[in-house]
Amino acid sequence: MSLNKITKIERIALLSKLVRKYCLSADITKIIKLAKDLANVIDELRGLDVDFKTLSNEFINLFPEHWQERTNFLLIVIKYWGQILKEKNLCDIDISPTFFNSEKSVKAYDLEETYQKISICATENIYEEIEFITNIVKSNGNEQISIVSPDKYFTRYLMTRFDNEEINYSSYCDNVLSETFLEEIRNNFDVANHDELIAIAKELSDVNDNFDIKNSNILIIYPKYIYKIPKNCIVIYSELNEQSWKPQYAGYFWLHYILRKNLGLAYDICVDENMFFYGIKASRKVYLLRSLKSGGQNNKKSSLLAKLEVIAEKQKKQICTLENTKHCSMFFDKQQCEETIKTDYFKLFSEIDVYELEKLIEDPMYLYAKKVLNLVPTTTVPKMFEINATLKKLAFSCFNGQATDLFMQSLKDMDLFAYFKGKKMVEKIKPIKNSISNLRGAILLQDFGIKLTGYADLIVEDDDISKLFYIVSSNNISKTQILNEGTSPLLSLCFIAENRGFKG
Repeated sequence: MSLNKITKIERIALLSKLVRKYCLSADITKIIKLAKDLANVIDELRGLDVDFKTLSNEFINLFPEHWQERTNFLLIVIKYWGQILKEKNLCDIDISPTFFNSEKSVKAYDLEETYQKISICATENIYEEIEFITNIVKSNGNEQISIVSPDKYFTRYLMTRFDNEEINYSSYCDNVLSETFLEEIRNNFDVANHDELIAIAKELSDVNDNFDIKNSNILIIYPKYIYKIPKNCIVIYSELNEQSWKPQYAGYFWLHYILRKNLGLAYDICVDENMFFYGIKASRKVYLLRSLKSGGQNNKKSSLLAKLEVIAEKQKKQICTLENTKHCSMFFDKQQCEETIKTDYFKLFSEIDVYELEKLIEDPMYLYAKKVLNLVPTTTVPKMFEINATLKKLAFSCFNGQATDLFMQSLKDMDLFAYFKGKKMVEKIKPIKNSISNLRGAILLQDFGIKLTGYADLIVEDDDISKLFYIVSSNNISKTQILNEGTSPLLSLCFIAENRGFKG
């Protein structure tokens, strides 16, 4: 009887059921993370044909109790995994030896003759980085280009930009919210509700089998698929910051590094690091890119990039390094640069919200990308947003002396902690006379030709002075932070109110 090949999602679902017996109290996303890690161990042991019998009981007993439990659980899974698949008429997935075969692994010291093809560039933010990648793609015509993108959100921004530029590409980074993918998750996991479905989909996005591979020279991949890049192509590594590139061993949870060493497994190099240097070795030209800031915060350089630079320095090898994209025109010919400059991207928006005004001050490139370039991926509204919106409606009801039962029940259904927060609000907030809530206003800034719009939660009219309220549902945020972060919207709202933007 021939066996059907298991899909990656089916495989994680099966392993998740086993892991749940080990971690009874863990939530579903943690269970899936541990199951993915367990799958990596199974692949590594299969790839190197490791025999666990080489581990004696005495050796296992050297470890603390929690490592003994993990290793014993791993031994049980390895022993019965093949039998479990056979009972379900399934065979395991194919694995790439490039990941695990030490003879094919590439370390930084093996790159001695390849430094001349490496270019490193640090951009101010991810939008400049995406612009840079787009220019590299445009300036290289029909060349084969592989873009390695570890960050899911960065990848979606990049694909949105390519779609807007009508750049044809193939992607191994499928949209995690596609209906086909969600249906596969429903068929393999016991999903409690829509929020849990989305959480599972996001956690499984990097093991998705449903790729829309087109006939294109441009390939976008996660780091784990670097072995799929064509030989001698141009390779672009994006977001080389520690937050996005966190090197980990396969089986970081299930295998102690001393166990790895005893079994003959790689213990001085991890899978991501192996793939990182493999991609550089296999490329004709490679760009290593990172953004200096994200969300107003400084980014820390990836340890992989730092290691490459240190080894190059030790070997006295020169790498083309640019400090920012202002000097990156050397990568493109003059004609291409002139065409880029002539492109009419610099359009001003005619209307701006007071909260967008704060974002304009904090991160103007973000607002430009959102309002002008439409580089905002389609995402579902997080549960926390829905909770905060309900808390605001509850506050309005309290201020106006209206019934609160409906909103309290909604909070109870969504989140028990939010329910108790709402209960405290009902006890604290008393009805206010001469108050108007839920107001939207706007004024025209004649000098700039922009309409400034805003939303006031509450305005209370007194004889001498009126008060404007901006309601914040905080999550362990200090009052100082709330006041500082709300300064721009509040001042702007007062400016609208002073100029009778709220209709008197």
